[in-house]
Amino acid sequence: MSHYKSKPIFSISLLVIATMFWGSTFAFTKELTTVLNPLPLIFIRFTLTGILMFFLFFSTILKTIKQLNRSTFFWLLLLGMINFGAILFQTAGLTEISASNSGFITSLSILFIPIIEFFIRKKKIFRSIRIAIVLSLAGIYLLSYGFHLPQGFIRGDLMTLCSALCYAFYIIVVDILSKKVRSPSLMFFVFFITSIISLPFLCFVPLSPAGKVSFMQLWQSFTFWDFFNLFFLVIGGTVIPYLLMGVGQRYLDAQRSAIIYLLEPVFALVIAVLFFGEILYSYKIIGGGIILLAQFLVIYESNQILKESGISIDYEKELY
Repeated sequence: MSHYKSKPIFSISLLVIATMFWGSTFAFTKELTTVLNPLPLIFIRFTLTGILMFFLFFSTILKTIKQLNRSTFFWLLLLGMINFGAILFQTAGLTEISASNSGFITSLSILFIPIIEFFIRKKKIFRSIRIAIVLSLAGIYLLSYGFHLPQGFIRGDLMTLCSALCYAFYIIVVDILSKKVRSPSLMFFVFFITSIISLPFLCFVPLSPAGKVSFMQLWQSFTFWDFFNLFFLVIGGTVIPYLLMGVGQRYLDAQRSAIIYLLEPVFALVIAVLFFGEILYSYKIIGGGIILLAQFLVIYESNQILKESGISIDYEKELY
């Protein structure tokens, strides 16, 4: 009996660790944007991750490829394109704003989902969602400008907000594809398509913010910490949390899982402050807290409505 009672505790521990890894990706990505432009970084990151995923789950992926039909391929291609847009906006935004701000703003994808479904499926926007929208706007303002009047337009915040919108569409499309494609294959195709889409743009974009260099010159200029950051982004930011999530969600309901995932921007803030020297201001704590409250309201009411309807819900978590 004690063995079964311990499973939820074990699952919660795994999901918290997975969320900590996801939260770390913002700081590691920001560090890498000092030596790599966003598009080359996306290409290298998702090429390496795709290769690694293929070797880990090659039998499942090959089986999916054999069974792939035109309709499923279209949805996979669409998902890869959405992921490319999401990660491009996020990475470009990180060149201009802090890792903690990016983490909190990106997490607003949860809030965008019911708004998108209102326009696409005419689903009702409940009162808590309207309150959450107002709270989120207040939180973003505090993250961007603190307690002062705006002194200028912060482009990085807008790009990150566009990333959050893309991730909301991503979650909706994943919900469609998860019924047709197993998770390891789904993630492999997303990474592979993202890598392929980014490849042609490398002809028009310098590899490094320092100027035009070749791949060999760029590779030779990498320090130990640049390699470490890239290695961690691929392994720690994607593969490890994905595997932890796969095990952790077996014995935990979706509502508790979704609430644990709210910790991602909190971990992004803590890691950026402790290990990357980001300064912790009071307005960031307040702004981030307001955004988390807004997301909690959306998740809680969505689950309550679905429980009353006798429907269960799963929150798909993207792997960055």
